[in-house]
Amino acid sequence: MKNLRKAAESGDADAQLQLGFAYLNGEGVARNEARAVEWWMKAAEQGNDKAQFNLGVAYDKGDGVARDEAKAVEWWIKAAEQGNLKAQYNLLRAYAHGEGVVQDEKKALKWLLMMAEQGDLAALSALKKMNAVRLTEKF
Repeated sequence: MKNLRKAAESGDADAQLQLGFAYLNGEGVARNEARAVEWWMKAAEQGNDKAQFNLGVAYDKGDGVARDEAKAVEWWIKAAEQGNLKAQYNLLRAYAHGEGVVQDEKKALKWLLMMAEQGDLAALSALKKMNAVRLTEKF
């Protein structure tokens, strides 16, 4: 833990991410969701997509921060634009159901397509089903 903290304090984004998980789970330190968010914020500001995703989750659930679905979406977009599949899925869900954003089927489809482009099997399966529905509607 000592080496992890030292690396995190020296600006190592991966160490900051891991220290955030340590605080979230109470591993080697007292469990503290607010401290987890602080460390993830440091890593996220350096472009760490996993930290950005976790900040989105924290804001979505209100873990260690005030619940704010719009901020959750902002962080998920940053992570998703870097190819983070979990963030892309959460954005798909957010836009499909209007959670933290105005419901927008085109934006939901955008994130579904990005997931499929990365080979996500669930996204590929969903696209196949959508195409099958379109074909049956035409006949």
